[in-house]
Amino acid sequence: MLPSKESEIVYDFLKSKFKMIWRCRIHYLPSSGQLPWHIDVDTSLACRVYLPITSDIDEHNLFEIERRGQVIPLKMKIGEFCVNTGFKHRVLNNTNKGRYGLIFNTTSEEIEKMAEF
Repeated sequence: MLPSKESEIVYDFLKSKFKMIWRCRIHYLPSSGQLPWHIDVDTSLACRVYLPITSDIDEHNLFEIERRGQVIPLKMKIGEFCVNTGFKHRVLNNTNKGRYGLIFNTTSEEIEKMAEF
């Protein structure tokens, strides 16, 4: 099956920002959905990037990370991304709209380069 024009656009955008990407997919979290507390991947192996692509992200629709016994809410906007899901985290969608996000893996070196901007 040949990739769609839309997937080529996404791929070209990601490749312009990151040299290495793998396991790229679109994730859908339905209204009132949640992903329970979990850890995605050991950051020595990969860094996971989550890029919101639809829906409003506010205090009802958020990403939380647990660090040193504290829960840190991340209120991301479309186009902003969150990395290091090697920490315990969860995702909540307490709204009446579903939420789509682009998720992919890259290297910690690639993330460090992005932080230099």
